[in-house]
Amino acid sequence: MNLPTTSARLIGRDKDLALLREVFADAATGIPRTLILGGEAGIGKTRLLSEFLAQVHPEALVLTGQATDQGSVPAAYSPITAVLKSLQTQCGPDALREAAGAGIDALATLLPALGPAATNSVPSFAFDARGAGRLHETVALILETLSRERPVVLAIEDLHWADGATLQLLGFLVRSLTRERILLVLTYRSDDVSRGHPLRAFLGELDRTRRVHRHDLTRLSAHEVGEQVVAILGTRPDPADVARVYERSEGVPFFVEELIGIADSGGAELPDSLRSLLLGRYDALDSSTQTLLRVLAVGGVRVDHRLVSAVYPGDAETLDASARAAVQANVLVADERFYTFRHALVREAIAADLLPGERTRFHAGFAEAIETLNLESSPWAEVSNHWMAARNYERAFPATQRAKDAAYDAFGYASVAQFGERMLDIWDQVPDPEQVARVSRLELMYFTACALHDAGNLERSAVLVDQALAGPEIISPVLRAKLLRYRSLYLTRLARPGSREALEEALSLIPGDASPVLRAFLLNDLAGRCMIEADLEGTFALAEQAYAVASDVQQKNPSAGPMFAMSLARDYAGMSRFLEGDLDAATDLFAQAEELAQADPEILIRHQTFISDAHTLTGAYRDSVLIARAGIAQAQAIGMERSIGLILASNAVEPLLSLGRWDEADALIEDTLALHPALAYAVYLRFSQVRSVLWRGDPQRAWTLLQRWRPQMEVLGDSEVQTRFAVAEITGQVALAVCDLRAAWDATAPLREPNRRVVPAYDLTLLAVSARVLANVRTEYLRAAEGLSPTPETVLPEGLSLAELDAHEEHWRELIARCAAWPTASFWTAIFEAELSGPSGTGEDPEAWRLAVAAAESLVAPARYRAYTAMRYGQTLLERGERAEATEALTAAIRHACDLGATLLESAALESAHRGGLALAGPGRIRHAPDEDRLTAREMQVLELVAEGLNNRQIGERLYISTKTASVHVSAILRKLQASSRTEAAVRAQESGLLG
Repeated sequence: MNLPTTSARLIGRDKDLALLREVFADAATGIPRTLILGGEAGIGKTRLLSEFLAQVHPEALVLTGQATDQGSVPAAYSPITAVLKSLQTQCGPDALREAAGAGIDALATLLPALGPAATNSVPSFAFDARGAGRLHETVALILETLSRERPVVLAIEDLHWADGATLQLLGFLVRSLTRERILLVLTYRSDDVSRGHPLRAFLGELDRTRRVHRHDLTRLSAHEVGEQVVAILGTRPDPADVARVYERSEGVPFFVEELIGIADSGGAELPDSLRSLLLGRYDALDSSTQTLLRVLAVGGVRVDHRLVSAVYPGDAETLDASARAAVQANVLVADERFYTFRHALVREAIAADLLPGERTRFHAGFAEAIETLNLESSPWAEVSNHWMAARNYERAFPATQRAKDAAYDAFGYASVAQFGERMLDIWDQVPDPEQVARVSRLELMYFTACALHDAGNLERSAVLVDQALAGPEIISPVLRAKLLRYRSLYLTRLARPGSREALEEALSLIPGDASPVLRAFLLNDLAGRCMIEADLEGTFALAEQAYAVASDVQQKNPSAGPMFAMSLARDYAGMSRFLEGDLDAATDLFAQAEELAQADPEILIRHQTFISDAHTLTGAYRDSVLIARAGIAQAQAIGMERSIGLILASNAVEPLLSLGRWDEADALIEDTLALHPALAYAVYLRFSQVRSVLWRGDPQRAWTLLQRWRPQMEVLGDSEVQTRFAVAEITGQVALAVCDLRAAWDATAPLREPNRRVVPAYDLTLLAVSARVLANVRTEYLRAAEGLSPTPETVLPEGLSLAELDAHEEHWRELIARCAAWPTASFWTAIFEAELSGPSGTGEDPEAWRLAVAAAESLVAPARYRAYTAMRYGQTLLERGERAEATEALTAAIRHACDLGATLLESAALESAHRGGLALAGPGRIRHAPDEDRLTAREMQVLELVAEGLNNRQIGERLYISTKTASVHVSAILRKLQASSRTEAAVRAQESGLLG
């Protein structure tokens, strides 16, 4: 009797199937999901996925791809190419072109039938990952567009065999598809992912994404195995036989099928070992069929009949008979062109059983056959892998070169790097490798390092560059300069020292008339380094040289003119003049840069990053947001929203916060960080995130986040003046909020550096925060001089004196005076003066704060300062006993804080009013939605302790929280209960039943 291969119905997977349907339901409503389905080999991942896809197919667009075992280095994007071909078949090429938009040329690198492919002809010294970025964005755009018509399910199987480029693209899709009707289902063999497997890092990265769910399939129970046996046999066998099948299979569905299949073919005994089980059907076949299966096992899971015919040692008639026997034995599945093993485990067991001689012979045969037949897919990766397995390095080397070139053309940089490293490994075992590779060994090392860098492997790229520079071979000056430039690049991106020195050495190797385009790039790179180090004269001089060199190339050969280098040089020159305060000269240089950028949308977008930065630094926040948003739209139009568009997205965050559009800023921070921007932009976003958390009323969490991210911030700040000042500013603000005056004072260190160049765009905000720090420290020292104990919970700096504080104030006043011409100086100066006002210099003069309140109405003032200055004004008025005016000021502060969602300031203003015995009413009264009026669980705990009469310090001790946090909770309780005092809050809580 010829039994079915598998059961007609799915056994024991009801809960797993329900989970798949659940995540699909989420995706169908516009909540994108990724389900990673793991499990050991034979556990039934493919069967479960097939069942699920069949169920959702009527209402969803189903796209499938599968990674296959192609050897140690698979071809780039092979599962993605299969998905795109499926998409082309289902939707048609015209619909695919329309969905791809401007990125169609990038997509055509994988599907040449769609039209001319994008060229990857970037000079090696300008190597970057733009092509891969465009391809990734294009695939994402296609899925987004198609998901508007109906939900999309993208399923990729066997990730443990996927190439690095595919993993990068899938990781990008998981992070970037945030609001579309898309479900990604990714499967992998959990028992094949060892400690060093590349999939391990990929899965670990995805685990940090909230929209990703990991799910492992478990083995079947004894009862479920019995159901599976009945479903296959059609009758209920003897319970003892079922028990033996369960014992041998250990609940793995595929093993159950194999055991029954062996018994059905006449096997008397069930096999005792896994190898015997997997080879059970194979062993029952004749020798010619076994030979065919051994050939196929070398060829892969799915092998073209033409290749098999070329490698199989028998004639065509014998091959056909053997193939038919293997299909009838349920070992193979055959279609019009391909033979496929019914399960990869069987193929792996047969491959492991090969003798060394036939293994080498068959691999060589497949390599020869692929080269001879010249298949349309040009699988040079397979040829390379076959020759490597056959240990024929002389033939493997040129095949690997062609595989590397093919991966480069498809922007598969991870694969480019792998093939490059393979060529380097066998370089010394190949006759005349330089002639075959068309490059020297050192040039190949450089090219491979570039690919590693763009594949995201910065550390490995750095190792390869350093090896090339330190090696014994003679390096030409131009190649050494390229390698040094890349050393500078990775040092910058890893935030390590030495970047400037590497560029200076590289420039010294390139005379003025040699490699002028490379020289222009190096000059620009060095100008950029000087700019972030605040060496503005050096920035301008180098940018002018870069422009002159690039302009000369343009005049001599317009078609080869490096417009990017020219535009970038003008931007660097303009920014140096801008930061020096010569805004007219900067405006003229920026205009020249924009004119040069018009010919290339990408250059124009990069130019807009400079302009949006400049507007933010001069307080033109609305213009900055408009420019950044326009640049993001342009990046989207050319398929680079999620690559160079990320820079503009990060630029938009700070002006949005300054405008008071905090929800927009928070959403942009979250979306941008999810796409893993470069270290510098991630750090800038973290600054904004900490600032948002702080002003929204959670200083302890802001402090925790700052401590977590501060090492990265400080590493970057070691080489970037802007970052160093930003770290100091946010640290000072958060440290003040948690009463750590020692950390706050330490944060003012950049202003205390001797012989430091003043850059108003960076200095002013830190000067304002530092003035507040100095005033707070001075207050505590004055208290000590009067014999009073320090304010509770306050951590004081050590080794200071009042005289030293006075000296620092005098120095800072000199600094702020030197910033007077900057567009935002009048506002920040008003804040500075108010913080240090009054006879004791601790910010107690109401008139100074009244002036600060007026200054906060300026368009250059960040929105939070309206609430802050009004609050401080109210506090000083209250100290003077001017209660009516204080009530008005604090009411205004609360209104402004509520409009923003600035809970920190709202709570502080309410606490001030409470301490002063003020009953706030009228327009300052806070109106919240019903949900916001409900006390949280923590607030209920605090309320009970308030009712007991405990003060904030005692509440903190009882609940193991800081006094400051207890104060924030008390303020929130007063607001929500609309109580003007703690006693009133306790009475109202008792009357309303909140206290039982």
